[in-house]
Amino acid sequence: ILPAYVKLAQDLPALGREYLSVMAMIALIAVPAVAGVAATASFLVLLILGPAWVGAAILLQILAFFGITQVLQSNAYAAFLAVGRHQVFVKINGMHVAILLPLATFATVFYGVEGAAWAYVAAGTVVLPLNFIIITRFLHLSGWQFVSSVWRPICSAAVMYLVVRTVGPPAPTSVIPTGEAARSLIICIAIGVPVYVFGVLALWFLAVGRHQV
Repeated sequence: ILPAYVKLAQDLPALGREYLSVMAMIALIAVPAVAGVAATASFLVLLILGPAWVGAAILLQILAFFGITQVLQSNAYAAFLAVGRHQVFVKINGMHVAILLPLATFATVFYGVEGAAWAYVAAGTVVLPLNFIIITRFLHLSGWQFVSSVWRPICSAAVMYLVVRTVGPPAPTSVIPTGEAARSLIICIAIGVPVYVFGVLALWFLAVGRHQV
């Protein structure tokens, strides 16, 4: 996406429209994919890494939430680089590290590896809105323009995660047979995909209906 942004670097309104378009696509595809990993982490670890790594499932689940913050921020980083504002990118990363280091140290001492993973999530979550505020102001975009491009997929992905974890097979607390893990993963996918698609379409049609009234 960076080459496309570079071509539009001298036309901020066009760059802003392209940024929102890419942001909407990231939210539509990447966010539910990462949320799906979080919802099915236990089964994925058993199938991909094997029974010896079953204890790592909780870490994968936690870090998937961190992955969502990074996926959403990546588009802004490309826009900053395209317009030659790499120093903004550096300052935001510096702030992220400044928040992460003490938080991770404290969390690791008192809560171990899981605490460190949650520290990554917390630091990413704190920096995320700052990232969006800076890039939207620079591109002369309103907060509503940004929110309207991402809220439907994000809300639908959150609902999908909750439904899969509530209705789908329970996450195993110990090693289960590979076949059972595979069946559970398939069931989770069969539940999650329709819920997500229905959620996005329902919210989209709701928004269209309001505009037509």
